Amino acid sequence: MVKRLTMLLAGLFLMTGVALAQSTVSGTVIDENGDPIVGAAVRVDGTKTGAVTDIDGHFSISAPANSKLTVSYLGMKEQTVKAGQNVRITLIADQHTLDDVVVVAYGTAKRQSITGAVTAIDAKDIEKHVATNALSALEGSAPGIQVNSSYGEPGSEPQIRIRGIGTINGSNDPLYVVDGTIYNGNISDLNPNDIASMSVLKDAASAALYGNRAAGGVVIITTKSGKGSDKLSLSLNVNQGWSSRGISEYDRLSAKPWMESYYQALKYSMMSGSQHMNESDAAAYAAANLVSDVVKRNIFDADADKLFDANGNITANVLPRYD
Repeated sequence: MVKRLTMLLAGLFLMTGVALAQSTVSGTVIDENGDPIVGAAVRVDGTKTGAVTDIDGHFSISAPANSKLTVSYLGMKEQTVKAGQNVRITLIADQHTLDDVVVVAYGTAKRQSITGAVTAIDAKDIEKHVATNALSALEGSAPGIQVNSSYGEPGSEPQIRIRGIGTINGSNDPLYVVDGTIYNGNISDLNPNDIASMSVLKDAASAALYGNRAAGGVVIITTKSGKGSDKLSLSLNVNQGWSSRGISEYDRLSAKPWMESYYQALKYSMMSGSQHMNESDAAAYAAANLVSDVVKRNIFDADADKLFDANGNITANVLPRYD
């Protein structure tokens, strides 16, 4: 009986010691910009004790001495810190988690919950393409998207075809939606550096909310938004390129040899063509009409019909201002 009573008292003392070792830990959970995070989960390692941050990012939880707290939030990297009073915990955005969220119609959804054909491209993928048009980033990004940008004219837009050609008489261009609003302007006017992400809706299920205007697919563009911060942020992007001739330059004729060669060509064309002129008439015709019909400007110091001798050689000299 005495042994049982002793064991009972020892157990009570141990439980009292454990209870006394518990303390209330409080703190604040914020993001990289210093804004409070609402609904972040705070858990004491090794226990089932947990709490959730309030609207100001504050939490209060009971934890043993020298314990650790694990803080997690959707889209943020999990943080483990030592428990203490007035702990300030900063969560950092997890880019791998954010990549799983795509823009669909008038909202966002998890990638694994999408049943339609959706392709998402973020700002990092766009930066890999050195182009003045944002849609060039879609080239080779996903199956079913054809981008024809072979024209290369300043201000021209690449031709986008999603799932091929769906109509003969109608338009096969996709519908462009920028920040939730249908965009009817020139896509080339958008700066690729201002785009945060692009989502391409490729099938009828995902594009159903836009109606028949989405028959050619939908390209949803989300632009970057400002972040409240006291820190100055400056970015510099420099693209440099050069070009050189792939083959060596051709040997070219000067003014006199070119005129003499063209004289012979025009002369023999008159002899072998439908006119069937004799050689003297063909030579006279070439001498009289070469400047007026072909060259258009006489750069020699003689009249246009007196430039050639009987052998078709130039007898005049090039004027000084054309040397």
